[in-house]
Amino acid sequence: MKKNNIVDIKNLFFDKNLIYVDEKHVDTKFLDEEQNNIWINIHETSFWYRYRNNLILNLLNNFSNSKDVIDIGSGIGTTSIFLDKKGFNVESIEPSYTSCMISKKRGVQKIINTNIYNNSIKFEEGSNVLLLDVLEHIDDHHGFIKRLQQITKKTTLILSVPAYDFLWSDEDNHAHHYRRYTLKQIKKILLSNNFKITYSSYFFSYLVPFIFLLRTLPSKINRILKRKQINYQHHNTNRFFGKILKILEKFELSMINKKINIPFGSSIIVVANN
Repeated sequence: MKKNNIVDIKNLFFDKNLIYVDEKHVDTKFLDEEQNNIWINIHETSFWYRYRNNLILNLLNNFSNSKDVIDIGSGIGTTSIFLDKKGFNVESIEPSYTSCMISKKRGVQKIINTNIYNNSIKFEEGSNVLLLDVLEHIDDHHGFIKRLQQITKKTTLILSVPAYDFLWSDEDNHAHHYRRYTLKQIKKILLSNNFKITYSSYFFSYLVPFIFLLRTLPSKINRILKRKQINYQHHNTNRFFGKILKILEKFELSMINKKINIPFGSSIIVVANN
């Protein structure tokens, strides 16, 4: 590997699929059977991913001077591809090899199949680190943040997680979530591991009632009736609601750009430094 890479790891090899593979990494499968059939289309058409990408772009522009981005738990590469097109130097870390292959086919420039617990891993000082809807998948979230703090220096961390236990649904179970968070809870984890909070807020404020009515309540009814039903249709909208969502997104982004804290929402965003 070249010396100017953002992520440096020993014991890597560049395989036939143009993926950097950590020889010591044990593949971590994640909904592999659904990624091609369902999630590529969702990532490419969903208002949810479009808005989150724009939010991350705004935060990078407002809170960091660096163009170097490490996307941890990058999934099938949606945010990595988006930021690369916006002129950022992005390197992606993803523990699922299937997701790495899909990412590469979709256009991710550099994808590394590993996790941050590799003892030889090093991050370039002063880089941006993204941890987008990853922490809820990790049992020992305290240990994960502690490890992240150990391998980063002068880093701008942008982290997002789902909010509120009362919004828990079958989709959380299906996605192997361990928890949803409050803003107070996620800030406490970061502060206890020596990160300093620069900005924090809820977002997707307008989705709270819809998620409760269209996902949480049906999940409770399904559990009573002993049925299992996962529906991804909430990611798709018609033209009318799509226009309304864009107006609401624009309003939220304007508040975040002014560093105003949104008091509630179905997701949480935090910018932190160490």
